[in-house]
Amino acid sequence: MGKAEIEAFLSSLAVERNVTASTQNQALSALLFLYRELLGVDLPWLSEVTVVRSDAGEETGALADGVDERGGTGAV
Repeated sequence: MGKAEIEAFLSSLAVERNVTASTQNQALSALLFLYRELLGVDLPWLSEVTVVRSDAGEETGALADGVDERGGTGAV
């Protein structure tokens, strides 16, 4: 996989599978480990690939704001 394919894969995690930035970072770390440690291939650009977040996280945060301390929505 080249840089474009890896960036597309990480983007698809956010856009199509709605994963968090943390999950994308874990996937990137796994790819770094695979190439460097197992395959013995140093890809210097791989550590420079940035994680792309979808807007789904924004919606989740907005929903969490509406939940009170007891876990309810406050509606009766």
